Amino acid sequence: MEEYAPFSEKQRRAINFCQEPGYMYIAQGAIRSGKTYSALLGFFIYTQSITKYKLNIVGGRNLRAMKLEMLPTLQDHANTMGLTHHYDKMDNMWTCNDVKYLFVAGHNYQSEQRIRSLSLGSGFCDEVTLVPEEFFKHLTSRLTYDDSKIWVTCNPGSKRHWFKEGWIDAEKYDLIDTFYMDDNASLGEKVKERNRSLYSGVFKKRMIDAVWCNTDGIIYKEWLDYDRLPTKLAVKRIDIGVDYGVSSITSFVKIITAKDGKRYITDNYQHNGEEDDNKTDEDLASDLMKFVGGDKINTLYYDPTAVSFRNTLRRKKIPFILKAADNEVIGGIRTTMNQFYSGNMKVNKKCKHIIRELDIYSWHEEIPDKPIKENDHHMDAIRYVIYTQDKVAGLGLVRLPSYMQ
Repeated sequence: MEEYAPFSEKQRRAINFCQEPGYMYIAQGAIRSGKTYSALLGFFIYTQSITKYKLNIVGGRNLRAMKLEMLPTLQDHANTMGLTHHYDKMDNMWTCNDVKYLFVAGHNYQSEQRIRSLSLGSGFCDEVTLVPEEFFKHLTSRLTYDDSKIWVTCNPGSKRHWFKEGWIDAEKYDLIDTFYMDDNASLGEKVKERNRSLYSGVFKKRMIDAVWCNTDGIIYKEWLDYDRLPTKLAVKRIDIGVDYGVSSITSFVKIITAKDGKRYITDNYQHNGEEDDNKTDEDLASDLMKFVGGDKINTLYYDPTAVSFRNTLRRKKIPFILKAADNEVIGGIRTTMNQFYSGNMKVNKKCKHIIRELDIYSWHEEIPDKPIKENDHHMDAIRYVIYTQDKVAGLGLVRLPSYMQ
């Protein structure tokens, strides 16, 4: 007969939250610390005891991962309690003892649409730092009843992450625990040592030490955000930067340049070709025009490799200039860095994709003057606009502070 390790004090709190009067429980912490297993058990016990609410939600970043990890855990709990259950692959709905659990991957706008108008009993959101803020807000807004509860898990991320600032720092929770591998009694010391050896630097701090921290070697160390544009802003021009990806991420950024030379990044768009529904160049062109809205655009600076997308825009006879961007990486980064450092360019707080990348876009640890080719799609789109414009205007080579050189 299989023996189970006893629950730690933190794991018991995650489980026993089902008996507490609060609404939100947060389990943050290291990998393999037992936080997800225990939080999921608390959620399951609660939803099986409040059976009058027939529909609950299980959210996370990736549907496949949820079905491989969380669904089997819930099924094991149901089997242990002798409850009947089945999973509907078409609807991604698990039913146990006549209580339904809707599995939803929160990776795009369509995910939010799927739960719109639903009345939900309680919720579980795994790896909340990997889902969009709007999805999480919408998920919590659909928890309809006075006794609705939600269990939330995550590994720490950037200090400026929306969940850290907007929920943890703002204390919008009822109970929070920080888990470490030592809180998981089922892990042996050799397994813990193997896990510790997998990470170094900032990722060790986050994944092992459970610390919220910014990335070492971050490229754009200083930048400012804003809530609203200045009143009576004299607009000189509005431009768009496009970083194009067939099977990866396509991003749009919108930048206002005022007559006094100040720049304001006002909006962003993202389509993930790996996770979202496939989109043709025609689809992306339609999304672009929605993104433009009623603004009068001067120039669209596009990824020089995006020939097919450029040709689609030409066929549609869009009413603004199309210009292949100067894709010099280091020069572009230096020029963009100067705009941020001087305070001449600010980012609207609603530009969540941009802010996320600003916090983690980093230099390569082993190759000098080379950024890591990750989390850079909006960074590239911004660079296309700034460097191409400023190089033409003779502003591309600006002396930076010594620590940025």
